Amino acid sequence: MRLLNSSGALATSASGGGRLQVLARDSLRLDGGDVAVDGAKSTLLRSTVIITDDQARWHAGDALRLETTRLSADTGAEASLIADGGFTLTGLPAAGQSSPTMGSPAAASPLPAPGLGARLVLQGSTVLQDGLIDLPAGALQISATVTAAPAGEMTLRFSAASTTRLNGQVHVIDEVSVHTPGGSLIAKAASGSVRLAGTIDVSGAGGLAATDQAAALPSSGAGNVSVQAAAGSVDLGGTLRALSLGSAVGGELRVDSLTAVSPAAVAKLLVAPLVDASSGPAAGSLNFDGLIALRNRSGNQIVPAGTRLQAQRIELSSDAGSLIVQGETLARADSGGTVLLSAGQDLTLDAGSRVTATVTAAGAAADHSRTGRVELSTASGRIAVDEQACVDLNGPTATTGGSLLLRAPRGDDGTAAHRPAGRPHHRGRQRVCRGRQGLYGRGNRGGQAAVTHSHPHGGARPCAHARPGTGAGADRGTDARTYARAHARAFAATHASASAGRPDAVDHRRCAPESS
Repeated sequence: MRLLNSSGALATSASGGGRLQVLARDSLRLDGGDVAVDGAKSTLLRSTVIITDDQARWHAGDALRLETTRLSADTGAEASLIADGGFTLTGLPAAGQSSPTMGSPAAASPLPAPGLGARLVLQGSTVLQDGLIDLPAGALQISATVTAAPAGEMTLRFSAASTTRLNGQVHVIDEVSVHTPGGSLIAKAASGSVRLAGTIDVSGAGGLAATDQAAALPSSGAGNVSVQAAAGSVDLGGTLRALSLGSAVGGELRVDSLTAVSPAAVAKLLVAPLVDASSGPAAGSLNFDGLIALRNRSGNQIVPAGTRLQAQRIELSSDAGSLIVQGETLARADSGGTVLLSAGQDLTLDAGSRVTATVTAAGAAADHSRTGRVELSTASGRIAVDEQACVDLNGPTATTGGSLLLRAPRGDDGTAAHRPAGRPHHRGRQRVCRGRQGLYGRGNRGGQAAVTHSHPHGGARPCAHARPGTGAGADRGTDARTYARAHARAFAATHASASAGRPDAVDHRRCAPESS
């Protein structure tokens, strides 16, 4: 069955007391043009497979329900299915199985292959994804638009039985294998909360080994998942896959919510596909390796001890509360990893915490000047770094290191950031970073800042490379951020060189060894 508007006229929709059911045995094609349902309180589209064509725009004036074994689209199609009421996608049994809703066995004919690179928008006042969406290398946006949901209500849900496939695939065109990248998912709730369960896959396509007939084909990049609940919470569960391999672009995960998502739960969720033998990840695969960005608009955020977040770029933001790091953030990339930690109030690196931004071995071999970057910022609080915390910005060589940027307002006492004074605990050559974990800025009336560190050979003292009036960044008007960055580089180079050839010297190039 095909439904289309070939007139070119714009359709309008409105709610009513009626009910519309569209039932198709094998397939239901939503072809191009505007199609609106007027006067129906509920609309049901039911078919073994529902396929959207390019420029198909469906608009139901109230509730819209799809029942199908698979929702897909034609290659390159751009389509939208919009309901002013609730939107529900429910799965039907696979071909050949009993189908109570169809009243007889489902069609046994093979399903047509889903098209590549389609863009599909699903929208309703509330949305339930309880079936299979198959858009290889596609872009899917699902939005719940209700603006006054009760506190705690899940207005956008992916059920445990749902599968959302946007992964890349290998296709043969004129006897040439072509890899498509992973797609993208945006799940957004205007109010209320979002729950992700089931399986969501935006992985890249795996590589192919070289043969006598063809050269090796590298794997394609993974896609991205963005979850937005600015007025509610985000509940992450099920299976999230954005697998990439080798030098392929890593997947990206962005979570923006009113209340904080547990970084520990995120770390556990992202590791699971790599250790699950049934999912069959290739050796060396990484999951969401490109970016992990977690933002909470209210309350505090804590990275608990024993938690490791790992990606090429890590961004943690607690807009109005505090951010406390007790575990580890590890950013490593060919061009240099980046860690951005920001808080509305205090930003604290507790004892045992570790913030690492370094260059991969491949990146270092290609260019020794590549380094990592760490930025610690607070809007209205202070930056506190414990003596046993570690910020690791090791560069490819003993005399190169990354940049550390501190952003903090000066308090009444002129202190912008703080670290307890005293000698840091260390064991031989393994406990102390290059002094960079001890950085803090102390503003003065002239708008300048002295940077101090807890020196391994004595107590806290100003660094000779970043004193107001002398050394790096001595120009009037330079703030604590400039001093901190100058200090990170100058201290790394000078003190690493000074300790060379001294067997009793603490090695400033290393923090405690990274855990595996």
